[in-house]
Amino acid sequence: VEAATQDMTFALLVMPWVLGTRVPAQEAAIYVNGLLVTYIHVINEFEATFTVDAASLQSGIARLRLIVPTAVRPRSLGAGPDERLLGFQIKRLTLS
Repeated sequence: VEAATQDMTFALLVMPWVLGTRVPAQEAAIYVNGLLVTYIHVINEFEATFTVDAASLQSGIARLRLIVPTAVRPRSLGAGPDERLLGFQIKRLTLS
C-alpha cells in the first residue's frame, strides 16, 4: 500500500437513530488513524466533511472510527425488541 501524497477529504453522510424527546440527537467523535478529526451532534440526516493531512495517512491506510457515546438499545427504551446498540446509519462515505 502506498503512502498518501496529498491531503484526503472525507464526506460521511449519516442518519442518527432518534426517538422523539427520549433520544433527540446522536453524537459521535470521528477519528482517522487514531487522530480526532471532528465531533458531531446530529438530529437529522447530516453530511460531515473533514480533511486529513497526508502526513496522517503515511501508511496508505485510512482507518475510520466513530465513537458514539449516545448510542442506545431500542428495547431498553420500550421501543421494540431490537437489542442492538444503535447510534447512526452510515448512508455514504466518499473520499477525494
